[in-house]
Amino acid sequence: MKRRFSKLIYSLIFYVFIPAIDLFSADKYELIPIKESRVEEIACILPDTLKGLGNTYKDRNVWDVLYESGAYKTTIKNAEDMLNKGFPVWDESLYNRVFTEDDTQSGKDMINRRLKALSELVWAECLENRNRFTSSIIDFLYDIIEQKTWVNPRNYNRKNYGGLVELATALNARSMAQAVYLLDDKLPLKVRADVRNELYIRAFNPLLRTIKGENMDHDWLFSTGNWNPVCLEGITCAALSMIPDKKERALFIAISELYVQNYAKGFLPDGYCSEGINYYNFGMSHYIVLREKIWQDTGGKIDIFRSNPNMLNVATFLPRMEIINNVYPAIADCEMGMKPSRFVLHYLSKLYGLQLPADEDRLLGVTDDLSEHVLVHFPNSTDCCPVNNVPYSSSLLRSSFPDAGVFIFRTLPNTIVPMGVAIKGGNNGEHHNHNDVGSYTLVIGKEMMVEDPGLIPYTKKTFSAERYTAFKSLASYGHPVPFVAEGGQRVGKMAKARILHVLESDSCDQVMMDITSAYGLSVLKSLLRKFTFYRDAMRFEVKDCFEFSLPHLFETALITRADWKRDGDNRIILERNKEKIIVEINVSSGKFSLYDERICEGGEPYTRLAIRIDEPMKKGSVDISFRVQ
Repeated sequence: MKRRFSKLIYSLIFYVFIPAIDLFSADKYELIPIKESRVEEIACILPDTLKGLGNTYKDRNVWDVLYESGAYKTTIKNAEDMLNKGFPVWDESLYNRVFTEDDTQSGKDMINRRLKALSELVWAECLENRNRFTSSIIDFLYDIIEQKTWVNPRNYNRKNYGGLVELATALNARSMAQAVYLLDDKLPLKVRADVRNELYIRAFNPLLRTIKGENMDHDWLFSTGNWNPVCLEGITCAALSMIPDKKERALFIAISELYVQNYAKGFLPDGYCSEGINYYNFGMSHYIVLREKIWQDTGGKIDIFRSNPNMLNVATFLPRMEIINNVYPAIADCEMGMKPSRFVLHYLSKLYGLQLPADEDRLLGVTDDLSEHVLVHFPNSTDCCPVNNVPYSSSLLRSSFPDAGVFIFRTLPNTIVPMGVAIKGGNNGEHHNHNDVGSYTLVIGKEMMVEDPGLIPYTKKTFSAERYTAFKSLASYGHPVPFVAEGGQRVGKMAKARILHVLESDSCDQVMMDITSAYGLSVLKSLLRKFTFYRDAMRFEVKDCFEFSLPHLFETALITRADWKRDGDNRIILERNKEKIIVEINVSSGKFSLYDERICEGGEPYTRLAIRIDEPMKKGSVDISFRVQ
């Protein structure tokens, strides 16, 4: 099998796709030629010598300091265990659970465990420099080469044995390339050649076939979500550290500098990332690594961040999303308890001279991968940046993303029992979307009292047409929003919040939004949701005012993982650990019923407390007030 693309590529015109409209279906692509002159321009500024991220094991000035810090004892112990027990094997039964158990996660976790184990072995060898782990690393590299596929289980039906670049392919490529680079002459030349050949088969050539217009396999090139930088970074960084020919390397840079602009377009002007904190961490970390590698290889002449005019706003997305006390909302497919990536905060803080809450010491001892956790310990582009040239300062009282319709209000830091709330408008056509227009997360102390259900485990249905019918947690039913005329919100960008007004003061913040369009009901004339945060009084109110053309049922809901009990006709008490809050409910009819439902769809169970007006009404309101006990 031919493992390298022909040298004739330099006499061809390469094509890239751009979407004719803001859709990613294959029949909407148009082809634009990439001129050979651009590839040649880039090739002229590339180094003759191949280099990966960081420095090889030979740089003992750095590796010995890391080793002597004592922060890597666990990594070395894990590597020693693999000498005795072997590295994690490819488990066909786990991979095939996507077909037998509708389980896409187990196979993906198995792949990630293998890549983490490879990382730990390489880290251990670079730290110790005793050749204790080299033989196992060689065996591991060949084991990955011989895997039947490099793709995640969910994508296995699409292309079986290779020839498809997706997330797992990209992560395998970058991991193997970095392993070969870091270990340098510890590995025989044949190992380097065999890894390079497999990269052509599994990663380089498949992507280039799409670029040349032979297929439409890689629609993530047009994505404004995390797949775009993750796949581009994995393949491009592997190419830059493994392909000797400078023009070949230059081609991958040309592809990346063009296509990664799509990812930049995924951020709103205010810096908001609709994918949520999980996928911001994931996508941004790879965006950073791609930027750094291209910057280093071109001597700073190409900086892909320059294509994003809102990069300063994007860089401060994470700290602005904090509600209080290091608690963040689990908007979209975000894990409960997710925190900002320390690597992302560290890098962006240094690059832009910001004062982001990044703890550099906590990056010591982290060996989950061979790229980002290596580059931070070696000279990189952030070392050239002025210190505190753009000091980051966030209002203690609030953070606002007006383009996204997302608002975060907080009490003062010295409040005895601090309270904060995250309010989400937005629309139902966002990345990793949940139907959640008008949702909110309320935090007391360090506890979420009302919240978004967050991420649930992925199955084959998660990204199918059944996404919002198979899972209550993804539909509006599983969010603290109204359930109107016995129906939930619709999906799509037309289902959106229209912000009517925002009022801010030291004592009180208020947002009113029209969420009528989120339901798409002809009988619903109007649905307004008003949020009022009384900072001094330690109170938060949510008021819904609705109007139908004919009488219909109306309910809203609280989503909580707190313990709850009813306290009288219109009061509920929520308690979670040491925190307690009183909820008072008032409806315009005067009568409502409370229904509780325990929901568990693979994630952390939660309770849906439905507040339902007893009789159909043509017009009315529901007022919910939260007060710290």
